[in-house]
Amino acid sequence: MYFEDYRDDPQKLQKLVVDYRPQPGFKAGVSLVETEHSEYPGFIARTMTIYFAPEWYLSIYMDGKMLLRGKRQSEKKLALIRHAT
Repeated sequence: MYFEDYRDDPQKLQKLVVDYRPQPGFKAGVSLVETEHSEYPGFIARTMTIYFAPEWYLSIYMDGKMLLRGKRQSEKKLALIRHAT
């Protein structure tokens, strides 16, 4: 498991994990995708995307229909988000 690699370094683990409390009315959606690439036989890319959005907008994100206008996409470091209850 990924987090077992950091069990002896709690400070580094703390940098990887974010506590997040969404606004009331926000829901979470998870998309799991497996993609095969013909140029790399036998390789399967597995992607997990987590969406937080107001309930009435969540399906737009989950269906991949959101638009980025006037914004450039950039690579960002990701951290695991723990939903605070």
